[in-house]
Amino acid sequence: MQTLDIPKLYSGELSQREVAAKILSERPPYVKKSCYFEPKESYKHKLAKNLLATWLREQDEQNEFPKVAQFSWRRSYGVFEELIFYSDSDEYYFENPKFNTGYPLFVPDITVFHKGSIVYLFEIVHTNKVSQVKIDLIRKYLPSAELYEVSANEILRHDSATIPSHIKCKRLIQHTNHPTYPYSS
Repeated sequence: MQTLDIPKLYSGELSQREVAAKILSERPPYVKKSCYFEPKESYKHKLAKNLLATWLREQDEQNEFPKVAQFSWRRSYGVFEELIFYSDSDEYYFENPKFNTGYPLFVPDITVFHKGSIVYLFEIVHTNKVSQVKIDLIRKYLPSAELYEVSANEILRHDSATIPSHIKCKRLIQHTNHPTYPYSS
């Protein structure tokens, strides 16, 4: 099995459809196709995902202790859209030199890092909820991450120029070891 070239995937050299095709072509036969990202997102989903990612990224770049709505973290490796997680990935994603040697497992809409590990995963939903298969894979492979399901309508109801103080969302995975800070509400 050939591994995917992550810098090439995120450099814009490949279209989203080409990335998905590569991922699906490398899927082991025992992994269901339903576990994989497919490049079928509505305009509303894409717009909401980009807006939330923009708010998160702007705060991450400007502050040592970023905060967007009720989410706070310590700046680290950044905020990523559609970051692919592999069977060999671990919670310290970028510190593992072999992070892209396994087969693809899941692709969250947005990933936020805190001090080198993944702290938040966001799934933007418009027509389909997050599958239980995806929730179970995230719980298994990313034990310190919290997973949130956010409605595209909820994000788009806010003024895009102003970061909201609260976003209605559903926490799908909660961890008791999640860091808290005196400045977070």
